Amino acid sequence: MGTDSDAVWVKVDGQEVPAEGELARIKIAGRALVIAQMAGRLHALDDRCPHAGASLSMGQIDEGKIVCAWHGRAYDPATGLCEGYQGVRPYAVEQRDEGVFVRIDDTAATP
Repeated sequence: MGTDSDAVWVKVDGQEVPAEGELARIKIAGRALVIAQMAGRLHALDDRCPHAGASLSMGQIDEGKIVCAWHGRAYDPATGLCEGYQGVRPYAVEQRDEGVFVRIDDTAATP
């Protein structure tokens, strides 16, 4: 994992932040991410299912997981892991007084 000096915190447009129990696709720093709001917490993952390339933001939240709309693979929103399959890259999210920020770290390992 990179150091804090490798990281850049990017502010998310407030209109792109999903409501509780919903997913949203955002583009920041040249990346497409899925943002999920669950139990009052925001999570961010790469928005591309490694199985067949589907946009995870087109899926749904089920039993605390982000579920791909194409084939039902379920990803942990905090870690990006998918039991028995390749995971997707997670991103740290902070809710600050100024808004929502996602940490972009080019050296972070992909799960």
